[in-house]
Amino acid sequence: SSGINAEYGGMVYVIIQYFGRRKAVMINAIGAASLFFISILTEGVHISGTWTVDNVICLCTAPFLSGLWGSVILLTKELSPTSHRGMIICMCSAIARVGAFIGPYFALLYDTIDPRIVLSIFGGMAALISLLSYFISDSTGKPIPSVPGDLVHLHSETAADEDEKIHDATNSIQNR
Repeated sequence: SSGINAEYGGMVYVIIQYFGRRKAVMINAIGAASLFFISILTEGVHISGTWTVDNVICLCTAPFLSGLWGSVILLTKELSPTSHRGMIICMCSAIARVGAFIGPYFALLYDTIDPRIVLSIFGGMAALISLLSYFISDSTGKPIPSVPGDLVHLHSETAADEDEKIHDATNSIQNR
């Protein structure tokens, strides 16, 4: 799995550069959710004495989850103003630690309850991340905000149009 993660790291860079930061989050979350939901369909099909198809498919979600973390942390850094960036990154890290603590307990439930419930929780969380990331701004090609007031221009799709109108109005006044 670590070899797959290493190779996928370069692909995440290409995905981020080609599609943008927000779409990279969505692509990785959809990839992870899809594989979790596919593993629900193959639950219990044995490859060998101890390995099942859903185990292998869940291992294949690791690159998507790693790419998701890299994409989310990059997007978070670029959407945060410089004055608040350290605090926001610390909060993201704290939330990730809580998830890293709780995640293995859900995995322990895999043998206790129906594995499809656990896979549905993991797939549902990844699908929820994809859905929620649709509603945030994309920082691709936009300047990184320095102060909270800069966020107005970052989150406004029409901020560039408004700046251009102000610039044109200023030029027309100066030309009179």
